[in-house]
Amino acid sequence: MDDQVIKGLLVVMNATTPSNINVNLSISDLKSKTHTLSAMYALGNKLYKPNTAFAFISGTQRSGEFTLKRQSSEGVKLIVYPENVHAETYTGTATWSISKGPSN
Repeated sequence: MDDQVIKGLLVVMNATTPSNINVNLSISDLKSKTHTLSAMYALGNKLYKPNTAFAFISGTQRSGEFTLKRQSSEGVKLIVYPENVHAETYTGTATWSISKGPSN
């Protein structure tokens, strides 16, 4: 698999120190017509509840072009407990945002 790569341009006026750049991800509850899947999301060794924003990729950059990379094998994993799963179709929403500042 290819690495996940995000490229962009950071403009900071009079930047004398590097800025932290974060690409954040928040995933909603997964719902069917009759159930909500009680799930957690894992990234690396940290667990996140649904609707919690977390830094998917972070990097440090001065003004100018930047590239953030994450190996594909380090993606987000869905964790569910079998007793909470029903044979249904579940849907949810993933929200991506870019921020400048320390990663959460």
